[in-house]
Amino acid sequence: MVVFCEVPLPHRLFANGTTSPLIKRRHPVTLHFLDRIRKLDWRNDISARLFADSLTESLRLDLIEASSPPAHADWETRSELNDDDKRRLLEHLDTDGIEVDVSLAALADHVGMPIGAFARAFAATFHTTPRQFVLDHRIARAKTILLTTGLSITEISANTGFSTHSHFSTAFKNRVGMTPRQFRIDGTAGSSRRGR
Repeated sequence: MVVFCEVPLPHRLFANGTTSPLIKRRHPVTLHFLDRIRKLDWRNDISARLFADSLTESLRLDLIEASSPPAHADWETRSELNDDDKRRLLEHLDTDGIEVDVSLAALADHVGMPIGAFARAFAATFHTTPRQFVLDHRIARAKTILLTTGLSITEISANTGFSTHSHFSTAFKNRVGMTPRQFRIDGTAGSSRRGR
């Protein structure tokens, strides 16, 4: 079964071809509006009709906003990421779990920049590729968790975004020169010696 809705949008929005494509993952706000409108469909009272009209207008405005280019795209004049961009990226990367999307497109979208501009600004800011930066950040987080918690290696690998325990262990050993277990033992032994 195919279900769709029609939302009128102003023609001027599409006149100069500057809109951004909306073909991405599902947008929760749009889905919420559509679900609320659908639930009101069976009601015939005036308040339900007014509420449905209000939701439809809000949906229309949200779609216009989402597909319009930013009024002032400051990324066009910047050669590096600003502090706010860096903070948002790090918060995104610090989200636990492997479901965090760290593709170049997702990272660029997260700071509101086109992929090409983001890649250039990222390289100028961090002097590495996004892929290497994400891996380094995950390893640094894993080191902290290894030394400050009793979580298992498997739990740490999942929390830091690695798909499997073995992938985590291999990446960790390549970056640090020892396995996560050895790092935890050496780190714990080192802190015991310093405490004496």
